[in-house]
Amino acid sequence: MKKLVLAFILTLLFATTVYAAGFKTVDGKKCLVNDNGEYVTGWITEEYKPAGDDAEAWKRAAYYAEADGTVAVRKWLQLPVSDAGQTRNYWFYFGDGGRKTCNAGDSECMNRLIDGKNYAFANDGHMVVGWARVKDDDDNVSGWRYYREDGTRQPEGWFRAVPDPNLDPEAAKNGTMLWYYAGENGKVVSNALKAIGSKKYLFNDRGGMVTGLVIVSFDGGNSSVSGIEYVKTQDEVESAKGCGDGESKTGLYLFGEDGVMQVGRHEIMIEEQPYQFYFTTSGNKAGKGFTGVQNKHLYTDGILTKADKDAKLEIIDLKNGKQALLNSEGVVYTSGTHKDGDGTKYKVKNGVVEIVV
Repeated sequence: MKKLVLAFILTLLFATTVYAAGFKTVDGKKCLVNDNGEYVTGWITEEYKPAGDDAEAWKRAAYYAEADGTVAVRKWLQLPVSDAGQTRNYWFYFGDGGRKTCNAGDSECMNRLIDGKNYAFANDGHMVVGWARVKDDDDNVSGWRYYREDGTRQPEGWFRAVPDPNLDPEAAKNGTMLWYYAGENGKVVSNALKAIGSKKYLFNDRGGMVTGLVIVSFDGGNSSVSGIEYVKTQDEVESAKGCGDGESKTGLYLFGEDGVMQVGRHEIMIEEQPYQFYFTTSGNKAGKGFTGVQNKHLYTDGILTKADKDAKLEIIDLKNGKQALLNSEGVVYTSGTHKDGDGTKYKVKNGVVEIVV
């Protein structure tokens, strides 16, 4: 009977593969060896056992041993894995001790400095290419960084990309490429009118560069953008008169197709009708729609203001307290005699408008 029990125990021992309680150094290489003296290859768990060959094995694994049994240490490896039902050739980095680099924080990804360059890693350890949220900031863009095709973080400068669906769902769905600017530490510039070189550019709350005619609102200190409203229709142009907020920078602005802030006089077609604008050319409010008389034309928040087409003339008060006449083309008369649509004559002299009897 004792012989039978002993034989049974020996059978169990030989049928069960036993693994070392940790890695060993064999012939100068770090490896995992089973009791049969065989090198373990592929994905390895925290418990120093093979992670298995199912689709999720790579996600729960902590180490990787190459075909010769060598455990990867301080090394990049591109490995085929199954993710979301598709085979992906992901890059992984195995650091000191051979541990797979993974996101250990609360955010979706982790930024890691490797050999002087920044990379992002997901919770499962694969290197992220494209957009990665590396900080759980309340702002919907400040926690995001962009990583190039080689995995390195976008350095300071311009880059063009399709936004992540969490940043701009519509543009992401349509595959629209947008321009962005990465600042210090790769942080995407947002909610800002920013000088880059000798030119200024506007970035919305999602980081995208803005083009076109827009009303820009600034906070009380004129330091950051608090709102952007596009002006695309004739009704919206008329509504924009009065948008300028006194001495603040809030007002109407124009940005070209290249994103550059425009100054001076511009003509824009809006719903197939030409509109004339004038934007302040210098000072701390450069680019803001100008209010007042410029080159004998009257502008209100940058929009050329005209008298009624039928009336032909309108008496206006200038900033200096004097009166003038405005015609239906937006021209301001500060002298001379002029006739309105009803034939009535007006004379402008010394800042006073009088009817000529």
